[in-house]
Amino acid sequence: MLDERTRMDFVILAGNKISYRHTLVTLQEGQLDKQLFVKTVKPMLAKRFCTNAKTIPTIKEGYAFEYIYYDKDGNYVDTITVVKADCVVGGDYEYTGKLP
Repeated sequence: MLDERTRMDFVILAGNKISYRHTLVTLQEGQLDKQLFVKTVKPMLAKRFCTNAKTIPTIKEGYAFEYIYYDKDGNYVDTITVVKADCVVGGDYEYTGKLP
């Protein structure tokens, strides 16, 4: 468990994409506003990857970090992807503030 609400199920590296599958263990279909979820979670994920010295080299190489979310019953919720364009501001790596 990553926290009391989120379980990491598995991670896959395929080509230039690192995909993380997560289950939101306390939520069922219809209990989540998907737009609000993405609007809230993407900035947190992007800031984490765009400012972390360990992940910046991976972003610079063109890798994407993809988070795929499912509810507790296995229903697809949404996918959030962080790419280089989310990070580069004036040549520096920081979160651009862009949302999908």
